[in-house]
Amino acid sequence: MPRRGFTLLELMLVLLILVIAAALTAPWVESMMTPGKRIAAQDKVREVFAQMTTHAMTDNRPYRFSVKENTGEFRVIFDDALDPNDNAEIDMVNGLNPEGTLPDGVFFVKDPGALLGSTEPMPGSEWETLAVILPDGTAKADADIMFAVKGEEAITLHLRALTGVLRIVDNVTKEEIKSE
Repeated sequence: MPRRGFTLLELMLVLLILVIAAALTAPWVESMMTPGKRIAAQDKVREVFAQMTTHAMTDNRPYRFSVKENTGEFRVIFDDALDPNDNAEIDMVNGLNPEGTLPDGVFFVKDPGALLGSTEPMPGSEWETLAVILPDGTAKADADIMFAVKGEEAITLHLRALTGVLRIVDNVTKEEIKSE
């Protein structure tokens, strides 16, 4: 009489092979996702700055971009707000999402090599203003916005004050990289 199924041993063997294959491919898949996360973070920051510029010009008020170091959190508030850490000030921003986060696993950093080490950096608790967009579409001062994925070197977006344009900067040569 022909056999009509599989034994428990055969099923367990196939399951074991699938688990081993998944364990071997998981780091490879994760490494493929890292550049995508960094590019998504770069696009998110550029999108927020475009919205800030539009609102600053429309409202005729400067906007402030603040971040918490070693987190993916950012905040956009009016620059004339008294304290960047005052939560009451964020309700005043009309038509612009005042708070946001970068994609999971991407963090704002001060040092390009901050997340290359094996130790997890301590997240900041205070909001730090990185840039202010003025009503004419320019910025108050040049600014560098750095973010990184753990185990990778940071990406730096340089905000040019005179033009209000964000450009990617090579952290080694400190030269702007042509983009788009």
